[in-house]
Amino acid sequence: MRPMTQKLDVGGVISRVFSLYTQHLATLLGVGAIIFIPFGIVEGILTHSDGFILRILGTLVGLVGTFLFIGAVVRLVQDVRDGRLDASIGQLISSITPVLVTLIVVGVLSSFAEGIGFILCIVPGVFLVTAWAVLSPVIVVENAGIGEAWGRSWTLVKGNFWQVLGVIILFFVIEMVAGIILALILLAISNAVVLAIIAAILARLLLAPLQALAASVIYFDLIDLQGQPAAAVADPPLPPPPPPPAPAV
Repeated sequence: MRPMTQKLDVGGVISRVFSLYTQHLATLLGVGAIIFIPFGIVEGILTHSDGFILRILGTLVGLVGTFLFIGAVVRLVQDVRDGRLDASIGQLISSITPVLVTLIVVGVLSSFAEGIGFILCIVPGVFLVTAWAVLSPVIVVENAGIGEAWGRSWTLVKGNFWQVLGVIILFFVIEMVAGIILALILLAISNAVVLAIIAAILARLLLAPLQALAASVIYFDLIDLQGQPAAAVADPPLPPPPPPPAPAV
């Protein structure tokens, strides 16, 4: 068991995030395509409409897609803790069905709370983003309910607040710079709404995995630092494979 005073290895977290990203890029892009293309199209149409309510609805659609994706990535990281990926793309997505409602409700509520925190004052927003950094893994892996997820995330993070914040800031900067570059490239071609939607989808396909992987790696490292047995979180409950086709008569 590791000593409780040991701190999160920020460099190790960053290294593993990029290692997982490169090793499982095809799977991450496959999961992202299934989720972000349809959600991104609907979100883009709604957010580029003239109605305020429609734009709010578009934002909600985008958040739902984002947290659905994060849940699937958490399952991926959970699955590869034994050294290999056993689940298919479809299994990764379908395996979060039991916690999907909780994941989306908590994710959307926390996003709005963090947004309000940033609007009122930057410090509360920064605190909430850090305190709730592992909300999604807590829900997906531990099946935490809506009432307990926030507290459980803070319990895991509070001893490593500044380390977690450092990881968050780094990946925020990476995603922001890369997203701006991609948007400028496409806008240089045309400022059409269609290209704006394509740019948003491409940005999420390429960059959203970093955020989701970072949250997952941080979570499992914090679990290990607290001395929880790896077996307790090692094997995700994947659905059984489909039955073989019936023999032809």
